Amino acid sequence: MALTEQERRCIVFACRYLGEHYAGDWSIRENLDDCKLPEPTPEVIVGNGTKTAAVEVKRIVDFASRDYIAYLRNNERVLTPSCGGSYYLCPALGFSLPMSSRLQRLVRKEIGRVAPALSPGQKGAIRIPRQGHISPISSSGPPFISCLHGGPYSDLMSRIRERISGKFMLIDEGLEHCFITQECKDAFEEAVVAACNRSLEGDTGDFNWDEEWELVRTAKDDDGSRGGVWVLATTGAHSMQASVEQCVHAALDNAVRKFRRTPPWAEIQVIVLEASSMAPASLAASAVKTFQSQAKGLINHILIVEGEDVKEASAIVASLEREAEAEQERQQTHILESPVSEARVQRFEDDYLKGRREIGATEKVFRYYGAFQHKTKPNRLASFGFNTLVNKGPFVDGSNWLDLRGWEFAVAEERYLLKKLHDCLAESINRTGQTMPGTVAAQPEGILDAAKRMAELSGERSKSLIVIAAHLDIDAIVSLEKALTTPRWELADELRTNRILGKIEDCPVLHLNDQDSRSLYIVDIPRFASLIQYDPLVDLQVSAIDEVTAKRMLEDNPDLKLDVSTLLSMVRITLYQSYEIQMHDQRAVRTTKLLS
Repeated sequence: MALTEQERRCIVFACRYLGEHYAGDWSIRENLDDCKLPEPTPEVIVGNGTKTAAVEVKRIVDFASRDYIAYLRNNERVLTPSCGGSYYLCPALGFSLPMSSRLQRLVRKEIGRVAPALSPGQKGAIRIPRQGHISPISSSGPPFISCLHGGPYSDLMSRIRERISGKFMLIDEGLEHCFITQECKDAFEEAVVAACNRSLEGDTGDFNWDEEWELVRTAKDDDGSRGGVWVLATTGAHSMQASVEQCVHAALDNAVRKFRRTPPWAEIQVIVLEASSMAPASLAASAVKTFQSQAKGLINHILIVEGEDVKEASAIVASLEREAEAEQERQQTHILESPVSEARVQRFEDDYLKGRREIGATEKVFRYYGAFQHKTKPNRLASFGFNTLVNKGPFVDGSNWLDLRGWEFAVAEERYLLKKLHDCLAESINRTGQTMPGTVAAQPEGILDAAKRMAELSGERSKSLIVIAAHLDIDAIVSLEKALTTPRWELADELRTNRILGKIEDCPVLHLNDQDSRSLYIVDIPRFASLIQYDPLVDLQVSAIDEVTAKRMLEDNPDLKLDVSTLLSMVRITLYQSYEIQMHDQRAVRTTKLLS
């Protein structure tokens, strides 16, 4: 069999490489394919008059690209209607190739139904069956419906909300909703409304509806082309490195089997891999390094051709490693010699404060009850926060470090505040002994009934904060949220945060996920305490560490498992806020025990 142009080109590059390393003028001496031998053979034997080399050539195209092209061509062939023509099919968001055999048969049938009525340039819609079920949340309260895709306030759900009574969730896993015609959308709404009504009567079984994908006939399909259907979709996301590695390993597995011969084909045995835009030399060389095979030792050279260059795979890897080490050293020097960036510090502070606003359940609760105060004076005795060392890189302009996130710090601060609140509640009960006898099942009905009874004992039912200081599993939390008058997702911004599960009437439900506690509290917050925040809103300092400071730190802290050079690459962060829970009347708290 004659060599292809691509194979001949790669062999020329291999001869050039061999000439540079073994001297002489290398050229093809024998095309082994022409010998028609019964065993697998390399492409050719090359030589320089004194030495010979067996050469096998493989082109590297990553599997993801290869598969994508195969999927497109398969769909083009299988989906083409008998009436002919060229078409584009636009699936719903979330669809990715390959198309299952079952779906392909359905789509082919639908295209065969719709396509004959389309003239060039016209659009139509094929119907795709969907299935789901309704999960009722509550039969009372303002109408509410959400789905796993658009949320309760999407255009798709807004019209349905006007036609139902109660609160529901449409469980509809799969692709995003897609409707082309109003007729199909109206039918979907009718089906959902009917399913909601049935669910109130106890029927929560699956129901079906149709959705639509757009089919477009191209404006010109009479130019002699054979026509076809092109599906406008991609495959699922792939790691480019993993895809190239898979392809290289497969190519090498296939290539090395041709060299398992005694005696060997030649004194030197060579595999040439031709890189491509989807399988660049750097990734291909890294894949060669990870290739594991006992037969790998039979190969003297694994070469990679990219453009006009030919290099040993191991040399490419070594060059990449040297470049990475040099870049790491350059970055380290840049970080050590650069000052702390005020802009990056400000971004960290802004992110921290944003996190505090989003996660700050304690402050939200006290503000809700009008029991929050802000004082412009400082109060160091009420300060708490962090004094810690972190890498300097996130605070240096031009470094390859991402900004340090303030979210984790904000969450830790909130945990501290919630613990202080819990300590104040426990201390109040220890002083007053206001514990309701008995124990309560950690289920929605038991928790809400016990909270109601304790609130009535306090005489302040409408003002009570319900605090669950216990670990609840996710099923218990979801069940409790469903039982509330206002679940978490319907809360206004003033109370919306992950620690507040919702409200029962006007009483917020605060969950303290405490593994060591099994307590349910009712708190009349205005009577019980005020939360006072003192200036500054945040006291943040990010300080670089010089050599003198580093040495002093090591002298003062001999157990510090760091050296001077490591400390120089770090900064000290001090971050404090000042909050005080100022208790007024400890009798404003009642509690009972939850069953384990």
